Amino acid sequence: MLSGLDPKKFSQGHFIVNDISKDLVDMERQKKGIASFKEFQSADLNQVHDWLFNISEARPIEEPLQSLTYPTSINLNPDQESAVLGALQAKDVFLIQGPPGTGKTTVIAEIINQATQDGKKVLLASQSNDAVDNALGKLSNSPHVRPIRRYGRSFNDPDPEAEKFLENNVVRDFFVPAIAD
Repeated sequence: MLSGLDPKKFSQGHFIVNDISKDLVDMERQKKGIASFKEFQSADLNQVHDWLFNISEARPIEEPLQSLTYPTSINLNPDQESAVLGALQAKDVFLIQGPPGTGKTTVIAEIINQATQDGKKVLLASQSNDAVDNALGKLSNSPHVRPIRRYGRSFNDPDPEAEKFLENNVVRDFFVPAIAD
């Protein structure tokens, strides 16, 4: 119910509009992206077209590691650790799927933690600002991770744990000015 409005008075000569134009623009952009991908017009790194349409074309992990190279920044259960190991060793693709609450965000954060200790750079992107914030929040105690979180088109208040990763806060939080002797 609309706060402070009498429904009987509101219905006389007034109407409510649900503007879905932004959703339609997003859907059209996604449709075009899928169409160009199907027609091999996107960047083709690691023969992505080959394995996306036939997963048997993805190169298997030849000598699987039994444990992570670096200490974890997050407590992982055995399934999560196995997922992190697989993702770090995959040559082409590694898919992680599971219902809400199974720790996918935790796994993503630990993959970033492990990869950055090897000096790799990571781009974390999502349809949802909250998903990025949640993963960054789990990395807040990783000293070698220096994420910068960009404001999205529909920026909401970031997770308090991820707030230090906002562009305006990164310099203040991560770089300590040199002390003159």
